[in-house]
Amino acid sequence: ANVTEILEYAKFLGFDLDEDWDLLWIASRGLKSSLPPMWQTCFTDEGASSVHYFFNTATEESLWEHPCDEHYRIIYLIEKNRKFQGHCADEASDLPIHLSSHSNAAENISNSLLQIALSESADADSVPDFTEDEIFDYAQFIGLDPDEDPDLLWIARAGLAAPLPPHWIRCLTPDESAHYYFNAASGLSLWEHPCDEHARQIVAFERRRHPSGADAA
Repeated sequence: ANVTEILEYAKFLGFDLDEDWDLLWIASRGLKSSLPPMWQTCFTDEGASSVHYFFNTATEESLWEHPCDEHYRIIYLIEKNRKFQGHCADEASDLPIHLSSHSNAAENISNSLLQIALSESADADSVPDFTEDEIFDYAQFIGLDPDEDPDLLWIARAGLAAPLPPHWIRCLTPDESAHYYFNAASGLSLWEHPCDEHARQIVAFERRRHPSGADAA
C-alpha cells in the first residue's frame, strides 16, 4: 500500500491524523489483511457499475465493508486509549486478525470489543463491580495468569462486563441445567459468551505488544 492509500484508510477507520500519526501501522496492517475464514468477495453484477461486497458462506450475511475493518477500528481505539493513559508501546507486533468463523465478526462482536477498548477510560460507575475471585476466574478462562499479568486484568473486568452483541440472547437448556447463547439472526448457538474468544485474542495481542520477561527470553 502506498502512503496515500494508508492515509485514506486511516481516515476511514476514524483516525485523527494530526494526533495519531504514530498509529498508522494499524492502517498499514489493515490494508494488507486477508479475508477471515468463510468470507469471500462478490460483485453486484457484471456491468460497468458493478461494485464488490463480502459474503459469509456460513452465516449467509453480507457486508459492504471488509470484515476486518471494524476489527482494525477497535485496535485503533485500544491503542489510542493506551496512548492516552501513557502506556503506548514503542513497537507494533502482529495483530490478532484471525476472526472467529462462528459468527459475523464485524456485527456480532464488535460492540463488545469496543466495550473492552473503552473500559479503562470509562467512569467507574459504568462498569459493574465484580469480586476478585470472579475476575481471577475469568482471567484464567481467557488465558491470563493473575499473578503474572496483573496489568492485563482490565481485559477480564471488561470481558465480564461486556453486553451481548446484537442478535444474541442467553437461553437455558430444556432441563434448565445450563445456559447457552443463541443468535436469532444466524441460528448459531454457542456454549460460551460470543465475546469470550475475542477477549482471548486481545490477551494474545497485548502479550505480543508487551511480552513478559519469560516470554521475551
